Amino acid sequence: MSGDGLSGWAGFALGQMSADLNRSRLELVRNLRAPRNNNFDIIAGKLQECLDYINEQKKVLAQRKARIASLEAELADLKTWHADLSVSNERLKRDYNVLYDWGDGMVVTVKRYQDLYGPLPAQPKNSGQ
Repeated sequence: MSGDGLSGWAGFALGQMSADLNRSRLELVRNLRAPRNNNFDIIAGKLQECLDYINEQKKVLAQRKARIASLEAELADLKTWHADLSVSNERLKRDYNVLYDWGDGMVVTVKRYQDLYGPLPAQPKNSGQ
């Protein structure tokens, strides 16, 4: 009887293994046939978020590049204006110095006239004005 017991146990074990194998096969087929869209949709959604963010950053970058170009153009205009102003300033200083020297010369001339001829004659008042 011990031989029947062992073969019975072996038959039971083989039956269990067959059932487990069959269950595993059915589970594998069910998993393969089950829609995997959930993971795909999650990944696709994240990818779309990344692409949207990248496109948004591209727009921001384009706006900033345009602003930088605008500021560079404005800076170039200001540099030109500053250079023109510097030239005008130098011209004004030179003209001021010429007029100042002329005024000093006139003071010396009037002083010399007064030394030679006395005070300057009074200016006649124009009654028409």
